[in-house]
Amino acid sequence: MKLVNILSILLLLITQQLQALCLKTDKLEYTLGEPVVLYVSLQNTENIPIELPRFLQPEYDEVEYKINGKRFIPWIVMDIAVSPTKTFVPGEIIREEVNFLFNGNEWLFPKAGIYTITATLYGQSSSITIAVQSPNTNDKELEKASQLLLGSYEAGYFLSFEGEGAQFLTEGIQILKKIANDYPISTLATYANYTLGHSQAFLGNYQEALPYLKVAQQNPVGFYDIVHTHMSLYQSYMGLENIQKAETVLEELKEKISKQFNDFKPFINAIFSENNLPYLFEPWSTPQIEEAISCQKSCPQEAFYNATTRELLIPCIKALDDSGNIIVYEVVLNQKTPSFVFDLDVNSIKPHE
Repeated sequence: MKLVNILSILLLLITQQLQALCLKTDKLEYTLGEPVVLYVSLQNTENIPIELPRFLQPEYDEVEYKINGKRFIPWIVMDIAVSPTKTFVPGEIIREEVNFLFNGNEWLFPKAGIYTITATLYGQSSSITIAVQSPNTNDKELEKASQLLLGSYEAGYFLSFEGEGAQFLTEGIQILKKIANDYPISTLATYANYTLGHSQAFLGNYQEALPYLKVAQQNPVGFYDIVHTHMSLYQSYMGLENIQKAETVLEELKEKISKQFNDFKPFINAIFSENNLPYLFEPWSTPQIEEAISCQKSCPQEAFYNATTRELLIPCIKALDDSGNIIVYEVVLNQKTPSFVFDLDVNSIKPHE
């Protein structure tokens, strides 16, 4: 092997050891048509400064994202004036929210099934496996809302933009309004109401934004919509110079996060900072290096059975290789209906990343 190749491999291995890339989500099961939002962090885990990307969003083309092995190609690629990398001091960490739903050409989760999302940087990968489920046949409201949403590319665009500067997508707006009005108790109605309200707040139409945002606030789904709905409500009340209500909204959000999503507090601060808002919680005073490393090496996910696709996902099976090293695999078993017997899908066997 040429010396230059050996040096390249050594440099890559060293960089992998010095940085920890981690994926988190507040849940592992999603409704068909629901945005899948990942919380991605990158940390320098050693005691020397290293050069790492300053942005984790796929449109900056530094971190590579794949869904079931297919590379996610963003429909917008950012051309930035600053360098795409920066020097991370020891322990420094960045956190970003990455929304997967629609890439301009197709819905990323168009049907029920098990999906593994993998992020790769400098040869190091981190992955998370989720299940997208079809609405229960008894839930006609959610079933119709899903069909309506996935039938409109404009609705996908509008949701991806979070409605910002997307008022020209009139068909998408009408679809989301129909979901909000005709299927008000469905999971997707919450996302429709939030996005419609946020789009008005973005334009400075704060009074018009409030009815949508209040409905979304009353029907929370998960971390993403709770945080962004409250943030848009806060900005709307501030825009209307109703300081008391704006502060009340933030206090309600702090209480919800502390009770339900305590581990996500650092991401809240990152989201608020990105939107030019003060931190909601006191920043962590010391680097969480051990936690970042364990994110890469642990396998916190449980086995999951998808009744729609009749698949059983086992995310972690430990096995010894010929050298006695432990390798962690993930596999999928297919049910042989009508019995509760399963066959191994040999093609599904792969190292757990």
